[in-house]
Amino acid sequence: MLVKNIFKAHNKFKIFICDFFFMSKISFEKIFSNDFEIKSLMAKIMDFESHTKFMPEQLKSVKILKNDDDGIITEETISFKSIIEKTFIQQTLHKQSGNSLNSKIISGPAKDTKIFMQFEESEDRIRLLIDINLKLSLSVKILEPTVKKYYKSFFNAFLNRLAISTI
Repeated sequence: MLVKNIFKAHNKFKIFICDFFFMSKISFEKIFSNDFEIKSLMAKIMDFESHTKFMPEQLKSVKILKNDDDGIITEETISFKSIIEKTFIQQTLHKQSGNSLNSKIISGPAKDTKIFMQFEESEDRIRLLIDINLKLSLSVKILEPTVKKYYKSFFNAFLNRLAISTI
């Protein structure tokens, strides 16, 4: 029994270590004036195939592979330009619930990355909370600081352009 409990504790420690070394958290918020409507913003976010219009240099293509009760699976071709220039393909599962969107990357170098976006409305503004649990494969782990900065600036620019398109 003691050996079994030690083994369980050891496995939990290994999972903690793996998450500690291979997963990073990125959280930020975006504030919109009340000139915007959550419904319009969410509709634009859910129109995945139009995303290439907002970030054509980074998002080369977005295709919907599946759309059913389990969610929407998209395939994105992404161009990453920093120290190195790399184009990669990933697939993402998206699930909308009210004013929030849960996305999980299911293939590619950021497989198992989770992105949560939630709109909150107050009397004078709309707040969008974004939480990203970034998980990178070992081959791109060395680029994590650059990738984290890229994710945040990409989301900010994307959301600005998306919001302007709803006016």
